[in-house]
Amino acid sequence: MHNKIVTDLRMDLTVSEIAKATQGGNPVIMIVRNVGSTRVNELTHYVVVDGVTTRMGRQVMAIRDPHGTQYFELVESFVARSTKQASSPSR
Repeated sequence: MHNKIVTDLRMDLTVSEIAKATQGGNPVIMIVRNVGSTRVNELTHYVVVDGVTTRMGRQVMAIRDPHGTQYFELVESFVARSTKQASSPSR
């Protein structure tokens, strides 16, 4: 059995588009800059964005990092380090 996931490569994904794409439980894979990274060869990094939500009155991104961590990041902070390049479920 093969599982086929059809995605679109996006170069300009906005926060509202991420929120819409993830509403149905489909994550978005995004490329972000590692601001303040201690790894010289790791200037960009892939993360899985599970959605946009509100925590303690602030809009945040729910993120799973392949390094084994899950966290919430303020939307403003995420936008500042995002390349806006993503693979999202096809529309």
